[in-house]
Order: sequence, then structure tokens, then C-alpha cells
Amino acid sequence: ARPLLRPRKGDLVALGFDGSLFEDSTVLIGCRLRDLFVFTLGVWECPDGPAGEGWEVPIAEVNATVDETFDRYRVARMYADPPYWREEIDRWRAAYGDRVVFRWWTNRPRQMAAALERLKTGITTGGVIHDGDRRIATHVGNARADRVSYGELIKKPIRGGAEKIDGAIGCALALEAASDAVADGALQVKKPGQLVSF
Repeated sequence: ARPLLRPRKGDLVALGFDGSLFEDSTVLIGCRLRDLFVFTLGVWECPDGPAGEGWEVPIAEVNATVDETFDRYRVARMYADPPYWREEIDRWRAAYGDRVVFRWWTNRPRQMAAALERLKTGITTGGVIHDGDRRIATHVGNARADRVSYGELIKKPIRGGAEKIDGAIGCALALEAASDAVADGALQVKKPGQLVSF
């Protein structure tokens, strides 16, 4: 963790979004491309106890945070899990481009296992650094490995339990988006006067 490190306005970043509407959390996570610094942009979580009764994710606030993020940073790519958020994701795609905002389904075991393995390896080797957000750290700590034929997925400690793991999923999506953007040349510096043909 690098709690004193902060992304700067204009940084080139990728985003991971994992959304819910009621009981689970909704998270927006950033990953700076040049150093794979993972940072928290938004966490919306149902409060414990009576305060959580009838609680819903504030969709307008989430939309505002996404808009502010695109205004503050240069977003190379965003991976967003579509369930419950299709209309909002379609709006983001219309506003920021369908070559920037992608629907990234987390219910694909092979792809999700690969994204989680990338995150696990990056954290273990120190190739990925993060802001130390305690809410996200709790989500990562709640995650339990679930072995599948393609590798490992993650699940809650107790099926249907109150523990949240959405932050871990959001980090994996942000890192996957960053890695794919880098692979597609997002960090390549174009020379002055270079002609780009397509």
C-alpha cells in the first residue's frame, strides 16, 4: 500500500466498475497505466443495521462520480460489469465512446479467473501498488478462493453472507483494463508530425 500516493489530474488511467443496487456494494476503481497504481474512486455500500433497511445505491451519485472521473483523468479504458447497470453503461458508452467504455461480464469463468490471477500476481510480486483504502482491503480480505477448471475465482466466506467482495472484483477489472490498454499501445508516445493511418 502507498497511502500517501495520489493520482494527479490528467493522469492516464483505466477504470473498473462492479455494480449492485441493494445489498452488495458498488465500486469504481482506477488504475494508473504508467505504474499500475490502483486507487479507489467510489464505494457505495449498504449500511449495517436499521440504516440499511430499504437502502438503494444512489445511481445519480454514481453517475456524477463517473462523469467527474472522466473530466479529471484521461481514461484509456473502462471495464464495467453490466448486470443492473445496463442503461447507465450505455449512457457512459454514448458519452465517452464504445472504444473506451466496455461491457465486461464477470460471469465468464475463464476470463474472470485470468483477471484475478493477474491481480494476485501483481500484488504478490509488487508490480501492482494501491492506495490502502480500508474498505477495499476488507473486501479483498473477505474473498475466498474458489477453484475452477480455468484457475481460481473468488467467493464470499458464506454463500449469501453479508461480507462484501465487490472491491476485489473492481480492482481486478481496473487492472485488466489497464493491462489491455497498455497492450493496445496506450502508453506509446506519438512523435510530432507522425501520420496515423487507419
